[in-house]
Amino acid sequence: MQNALSFLENMPDTFDVAIVARAGSPIVDLCIQKNVPCYTVPQGLFSRLFWEALLSFGLPRRCGVFTFFGPPFIFGWIRLFNVSGFAYSNLLYPEIDFWHWYKGPRRLRVFLTDIYRRFVISKANALVFETCTLKHRADSCGWLNHSRHYVVRMAASSLVAKENVSDKIRLHYLNMFSRHSIDINWHSYVLFLASDNPNKRLHLLPYLLAESKRKDYKFVLTLDPRCKYLKTIQTLAFKLNVSDRIVNVGVVDYRDVSSLISCVDAMANLAQLESFSNNFIEAWKMRVPLVVTDSDWARDACGEAAAYVDPEKSRLAISSVEAVLFDPNVREDLVSAGDQMLASYPTANEKSVAYLDLLNNMVKE
Repeated sequence: MQNALSFLENMPDTFDVAIVARAGSPIVDLCIQKNVPCYTVPQGLFSRLFWEALLSFGLPRRCGVFTFFGPPFIFGWIRLFNVSGFAYSNLLYPEIDFWHWYKGPRRLRVFLTDIYRRFVISKANALVFETCTLKHRADSCGWLNHSRHYVVRMAASSLVAKENVSDKIRLHYLNMFSRHSIDINWHSYVLFLASDNPNKRLHLLPYLLAESKRKDYKFVLTLDPRCKYLKTIQTLAFKLNVSDRIVNVGVVDYRDVSSLISCVDAMANLAQLESFSNNFIEAWKMRVPLVVTDSDWARDACGEAAAYVDPEKSRLAISSVEAVLFDPNVREDLVSAGDQMLASYPTANEKSVAYLDLLNNMVKE
């Protein structure tokens, strides 16, 4: 969502485009605000498939269609020119059992879903990746050898910036962090800005905290209070006697992300796999130290601008997290490296132009 909104926010007026989005999405509101033509599709899988098929045969032949991190329209490969952002990293890492936490019918469902995704994404005329590591893997995949592969690197969303911090929202989150206002200045906080997908490995956080002898920092989650994954984390935290060290602030409105990040002392992403991560850019832009999974995709994206941990090794991982929180030299080095890394990435405007130029140039060929 952040990527799509940032794209629209920074899209030059000179490009002739129309947007297709789900009804009720913030994307629709932004299109109205910017006077960009927008077609709304009702919520629901079958509604989406129906409208995709309708547009596939209703749009002019060879019309360029860019899908944000998803497959082409169903049947779109018959008549349209399709450029798709690639967000299915698990399809390029067959050595990793990405859905290992699912059992029985649910595991069968995600297995069949991946087969469908693999088939449909392979129909794209071009794929856009946000890291070179994923592109290199795609280049060596036989089932993707007919499509062209490009890299448009991550960009800092224009919606995340220090000038967008609201004192009111910031105080709201600080009050949520602590049960008593007197405790606000007594704790450091690590933000895990992530959804309830077990791939994010938030269920390992209680084990990390259980290895720590310090009691002066907390982990901050952004999960829907009703989700089962949060209940799993809370149950485990209770068993390990670290319940008071984990705070959940609920799903964050995209307009409040800057304010939330301004409250914390570090950001972390311990996902097993990612196609890209806004966490990286957001941390650097807000000048907050970053902790990430020690993996090829993360090192490709972050270089020296992150502390790398293996969350499966709880004791070593929490030691690294605490160094990021409490060692001034480590913090300074990471923030400085983040400044340099951010400067090497495109701006939000440059990224939007790169997407549109890529699509226009390929359609003209």
